[in-house]
Amino acid sequence: MINRIKQISAYVLSRIAALSMIVAAFFMLAFKEERDKRRQLKQEKQRLEQENRDMERHAYETAKAVYRNRQRRARVKQAIQSSKRDYFEED
Repeated sequence: MINRIKQISAYVLSRIAALSMIVAAFFMLAFKEERDKRRQLKQEKQRLEQENRDMERHAYETAKAVYRNRQRRARVKQAIQSSKRDYFEED
């Protein structure tokens, strides 16, 4: 009778251990998926931030080029008017 109780308790303990391992594996898998999702979101965030910095840099460079072109056109226009003035004043 005592041996039978020992056998039953050993069987129950082995089933509990097996279920515990299954539950642990399930949680490890669930946490791994969460960790993978977080890692993927972090990478996406970093990619978008880099893309945003690149776009801001491009916008800055474009604005700088537009400013330089306007300045250059203004200097050329002023030089043309100055040379016209000089030409007509010489007569």
